[in-house]
Amino acid sequence: MRHATEADAAAVCDIYNQGIEDRIATLETELRTPEERRRWLAVRGPRHPVIVVEASGQVIGWGSLNEFNTAAGIQVRGGLLSLVDGRWVDVMIMEKLL
Repeated sequence: MRHATEADAAAVCDIYNQGIEDRIATLETELRTPEERRRWLAVRGPRHPVIVVEASGQVIGWGSLNEFNTAAGIQVRGGLLSLVDGRWVDVMIMEKLL
């Protein structure tokens, strides 16, 4: 597990689009592009990090802490999104069971 970099944008995009298409992990309907995810990663700060999980040298999942409510008086605010590449879900479940 590590902080995401702009080099991870294509993998993050691919996994996010899986979540959009299967309608399980997000209510988003518009598919993303690697370039859009690069821009998204570039503006992330330490309060709203993106973390990736790797296996066999490839990104298989990611999570992000996102701003949830921008009201000035709210000090603790955020939402967590985490997605796993569908090709790894069964492997990850099996590892947990073992």
